[in-house]
Parts: sequence; structure tokens; C-alpha cells
Amino acid sequence: MVEDDEDYSEHPEFSDALRKLGWLSSYCRQVILTRHMLRTLQDGDVLEEMLWRGSDQTVLGWLRLAITVYSDQNKETKIFSAPYEPLDKPDTYHLAYFRKRRIFTQSEMSGLSSFEFHTSEGGGFGFDNSSTNASEDDRLIEEVNFVYQGVTNSTKAIGDERAKQLLLRGLWTESRVYDWLNYEKFFNEWRPKALRATDFWRRWMRSAYEGVLMDNKLQFEVANIDESIWQEGIEAVAAEIEKIEARLKTSVATPLVRNDADDAFVLDDEQQLETELLDYLKERVGGALSTALKASGNNGFDEECEEALAIARALESANPSAVAGLLNDASLMFQTNLGNRYPEDGALIALQTAAFSAAEEICETDEIARKRCLRASKLYRRENPEAIDPEELKELTEALAAETKGEARAIIEEDSKAIASGQRVGNFIRARFANYSATIVLWIDKAKKSVARVEWLWKMVRKLMDYFTDTPPQV
Repeated sequence: MVEDDEDYSEHPEFSDALRKLGWLSSYCRQVILTRHMLRTLQDGDVLEEMLWRGSDQTVLGWLRLAITVYSDQNKETKIFSAPYEPLDKPDTYHLAYFRKRRIFTQSEMSGLSSFEFHTSEGGGFGFDNSSTNASEDDRLIEEVNFVYQGVTNSTKAIGDERAKQLLLRGLWTESRVYDWLNYEKFFNEWRPKALRATDFWRRWMRSAYEGVLMDNKLQFEVANIDESIWQEGIEAVAAEIEKIEARLKTSVATPLVRNDADDAFVLDDEQQLETELLDYLKERVGGALSTALKASGNNGFDEECEEALAIARALESANPSAVAGLLNDASLMFQTNLGNRYPEDGALIALQTAAFSAAEEICETDEIARKRCLRASKLYRRENPEAIDPEELKELTEALAAETKGEARAIIEEDSKAIASGQRVGNFIRARFANYSATIVLWIDKAKKSVARVEWLWKMVRKLMDYFTDTPPQV
């Protein structure tokens, strides 16, 4: 623990804070105690004990607890609780799985702070702060007082809202580099030969530490992983998280949903942008495309160029996200090719401007399209990505098409054809195809349709995902 030279006998605020905690709702206790648990983990002694005494399942248990509380998933499932004892004068609180299996305990005896981590095997290890004041205890006091202020039996909802605000704050009030270095040490030493299994949790811990939370849908889906997978252990959970991230990271288009009546995947039925506006924007881009093609003798631009193909597909679509994504891709391609492959021709510059401005206007009007375009903009082409064998891509496409109907099948087949053509394809088409592949393969996996087949399908999804990197290219 990080200690100050003050005696706890001079700090009755700690005992007072624990008693206030008992007046707050179970949700408030879960949030405050979870954050306190994460802060206690920064201590080198605690982390060493966790590495020595805690099994993978023990570590996975407190990580699962933390992300379940942070994602608000626990409000629905209530698999984790924060009971306290004794009822008339609470001085001991637990974070527990279904109230039965304790994970973390915080208590105070005669004003002294004491906490314990419980192992999945039934044992545990704990520390007390003797007569000194630990900074993590000071933060507990601050957060309890922040949430508790003005809360009564009839206004506990106010406390819940304030507890939710805490999740958007860093674990500490100031930057504490040495704390993060301790967390880093833990993750490095926990699974040195299996970094893939701990990569997500390292990133999640950093986000909680800084108060800059991950996408809540990602947190929610990780927290909602099937119980059977959690019980299989860290490797199984890591594999499932990889699949979830692959799907969410490339979520740039209307999602696929399983239609039970058709026993197939179809496009989700989304509310669309006003037809008149979308038609007007497409007409404007179509006019600019026609002008540029008529001048093709001077600029080398024709219907088979990648920009023209992307724009043509955008003009055929009635989906705002697809139109915006394809037009944005075309604009970015022009940005690369104008002055290189093509001369800086007025008709081509006008076409690029028309495509870009139409995509911008759609995103300004349609919030869903805006978020999807933003997500696509964070996908960068990996330098020298692994090529996908055309025959394997064809086989993958056939497997995906067999599970889809209607427009969903048509899009998958057209995207696959575009990727296989060898021409440059923008991020939108590649991301959409990867996303639809991950969605369908995830369902096939859960449906247990041929284990060997599923392994090959996931290998193909990884190849599609490996085209992208989160790191911007070096200029």
C-alpha cells in the first residue's frame, strides 16, 4: 500500500465512510468496492500474492467481476452482489458471486482497514494497513462521500447516478505512473507465454485506470459471455473475446440478424434516412460521376476503376450507412490517386468533392451512419497483409451464403467478388465482409456445426481481420 505518516486513530472518516456505504444501494456498493478492489491491486505485495496464490480462475474471477460491474450488465443478471455484515453496524463488505462465493472483502476493525482476496479454491490472502493511512483508503472515503451526499431512503436513485459517474473517472485523482507500472508487471508475469490471453484484460485495465472506458457494447458482450466458457478458463475466454472484438471492430454496416422463420441471416430492419434526401445526394454524385466518365479520354478514368466501382455500388444502395461508407472510400481512393494515377483533372476533383460532401451530409443527418463511418475511419490497412487464396475465399463465401438470404446473401457475394478481383477495395467493403463473416461463423460455432469446419472458418475470419491494424501508417 502507498502510505502516509498518519495514525488511523486520527482518521475516523474511514469508519464513517464504511457505515455510510451500508446506507447506499447494492449497486452503489458494487461500484465503489469494485473500484477500491482495482486500486488495491496496484500494490506490489498484493500483486505478488495474487501471482503466487491465485490460480488463473481466481484472477479471471476478479476481472469478470470488474467488467460486469463496469458494463452495467450486473444490473440485469445480478450474479455479483455486495452484501455486508453485521446488519445493524456494518463494518465488513463482500463482493461475491451469487452471494455465495466471495471474491473480495473490505472491513475495518477498530478503525483499521483490512481487505482480503478470496481464491477460487476456497482460500485467500489479505492485508491490513496497520496504523497507517493508505491512499487507496482515502479514495474510498472520497468516493463514498461523493455518492452519499444528500441520499436518503427515498432518494437512493441519486446515489446510483453518482456511482455511474464514478465509472467515467480514473481510479486515482492524479497521474500515478508507478501504479500503472505495477499493473503492467502483473500482466507481464501472469501469463508471459500467453500474451494473447491477457491482451484484452491489459487494455481493459488501462481504460479503467484512466477513466476512458472501452466501448460499452464490447464491455457488455464480454461480461455476457456464456457461463460455460468462463468455466473453461482464460484461454477459452480469450478466444471468445477475440471473436467479439472482430465483429464489433468491423461493425460499419447494417448488422445481420438471424431470422428464425427463414432459418437464415438477413439484414436488420433499420429506420432509414429520408428517401428524398438520400436520392438527392445520390443524384448529385451520379451527375458528377457521369461527367468524369465522359472526360475519361483525358483523365484515364473509366467504369472499372476502383473509385467508379465503389461509387456505382453506393448509387445502387438504399442504405445510408452503405452509401456513406462507399462514397467515403471512393473519396479516400481519389485522395491517394489524384496527382499520381490520374491527373488533377477538374472533373475528377469535382467527383471527389461530391462523394465526400454527400458522405458528410449523410453522417450529419444519420447518427447511426456517422458512428459507423467513424468506426471505419479507425481501421488502417496493415503493411503487406497476408493474401487470401481465391479458392479459400470462394469456399468461405459459399459457407456464408448458405446461412443467408435475400439482400444479405447478395452483399456477401458481391463483397467477396470485389475482394477477390485483385483491385483495391476500400475499408467499408472489407470491414463489412469481415463483420458478416465473424457474425455468421460465431453463430455456426455456437450451433456446434462440425468443430473442424469451425476452426477453418475462424482461421479465415482472422485472415480477413489481419488486413486491418489500429496503428495509423507512418507518413
